[in-house]
Amino acid sequence: MLREEEYSFGYILRHFRKENHITQSQLARRLGVTVNTVHVWETRSSRPSMYSLMQLSDLMQLPMERLLQGARRGAAGRNCRREDY
Repeated sequence: MLREEEYSFGYILRHFRKENHITQSQLARRLGVTVNTVHVWETRSSRPSMYSLMQLSDLMQLPMERLLQGARRGAAGRNCRREDY
């Protein structure tokens, strides 16, 4: 069973980033945002704008709905892989 924190957008984003060996700095550059912005997204303090969400969806090859819903309706396992969503 997934813990509540694993349902969050930030958890999915962080897991994707780490599984793909992307630093917060690299992701920030790809999205045109600051490193602090990526950190805030990952720590559940804020969510990205619609534009950034669209970019993340394309980069992660996941539908935006899955990013927003988190793991609740997606992954049965503990790893947040693209195949799980």
